[in-house]
Amino acid sequence: MAKDSVKLEFVLAELDEKIVEGKQKTFSISYINKKGEFAYCKRAVACGLNMDMKKNAFRGILPVDAEGNSNKHPTLQCGSSLSILFYNQTILELK
Repeated sequence: MAKDSVKLEFVLAELDEKIVEGKQKTFSISYINKKGEFAYCKRAVACGLNMDMKKNAFRGILPVDAEGNSNKHPTLQCGSSLSILFYNQTILELK
């Protein structure tokens, strides 16, 4: 793995781990949404969706502010996991 990249498996495992030490884990993420548009969340947390996320390769994210309060709809979908481009400002490695 290159120094400035992260593997998809790592990102998916991070998105599945929602709480660390009693607090929601925050991250930044860039992805292609289901409309085919580039989307960027400076700060977000993982959230559930009304589907089998692993089977459908979808992940839910919720944009939050500095205090962890939601500021958009809680089921914002980042499309299939292959639509993720950057995670915590690190490029996704697809190999």
